[in-house]
Amino acid sequence: MFWSIVRMRTLVAAMIVGAISTSGGSAGLRERDQKSTARWDVQQSGVTDDLLSVCFVDDQLGFASGRENTIMRTTDGGRSWQRLLERDDHGSQFNQVIFTGRNEGWVASRGTLIHTTDSGESWNAAVKLPKSLDFGFGSGWAIGSTWFTLEVPGTGTGVWRSDDGCRSWRLMGSLPRNHYENICFVDQQHGWVAGNFSQSSIGFTSDGGKTWGFVDQSVNNRNNEVKFANWTTGWTPGDSGTTMLATTDGGRTWNPQFTGQPGYKPIEGISVVSDREVFAATDEVVIHTSDGGKTWRSIGKFQAPVVAAISFPDPSHGWVVGSKGFISHYHLVQEPERGRD
Repeated sequence: MFWSIVRMRTLVAAMIVGAISTSGGSAGLRERDQKSTARWDVQQSGVTDDLLSVCFVDDQLGFASGRENTIMRTTDGGRSWQRLLERDDHGSQFNQVIFTGRNEGWVASRGTLIHTTDSGESWNAAVKLPKSLDFGFGSGWAIGSTWFTLEVPGTGTGVWRSDDGCRSWRLMGSLPRNHYENICFVDQQHGWVAGNFSQSSIGFTSDGGKTWGFVDQSVNNRNNEVKFANWTTGWTPGDSGTTMLATTDGGRTWNPQFTGQPGYKPIEGISVVSDREVFAATDEVVIHTSDGGKTWRSIGKFQAPVVAAISFPDPSHGWVVGSKGFISHYHLVQEPERGRD
């Protein structure tokens, strides 16, 4: 009898009742279960520049980047933010920030790539790619201390790798086109690229980028970001906002998943927590799946067009960033226990 009661209590504690309502701002979202409420709270970033990328290492340490040389850090879950570089009206438009741990990270724009090993206290500029002719860097991705990068679309087809903080580069292989815009790796060997065309639009490698296979797949021509949970399971936006494309065989085949969003609202960002827990955002709605994409539901709505990027370090904590320094935080709040009558 005792163990039956324990098992019953454990089962009840794990059950979630998903009721959600939204209002487009500070603390609109309510998602109720038996013990907690999930909600969005706007956080004061202290900047008015557009934020274009966000990366949280855990529920306390996070980084955001954007226009006018903007790189920011929080160490208290977003309650306060610190600018790490001086603002510059003519500075870089940092559209990518990736940290692989508490100290090591990269921030990139089309022409600039910088690297830190002390959580953003100091930065070192990457050495130019060989024969780059000052075109700069394309999309990149980090695994541990390794940075993989594409060349700027339209300038070259190389996939390059650095293992020393971008002080030197090694050419891993070449792609059949020079317009691939996104790259993602889950380990030193397994990676993917995506571009906004139908023929050979998604590429995959299992040898660190030395050789690539390709599939023909219609992807979103505005944002073809590709994200993976492991070497088999990943997602990329479909050709309209109504669908997400998913793969479970390493990118060799892709199947559409219905998002419940209108087709004219493309996916702006994807944050993968696991092969079942995935979050994505349009410019005004955040959607979530907890079953690998079989079902998607809205968990937050904002005034459009405000959202530009999304980061969920775990299923209970997430952030969106966007125009004019906008930051909002998704988190669970414990409900007070009600007394018995």
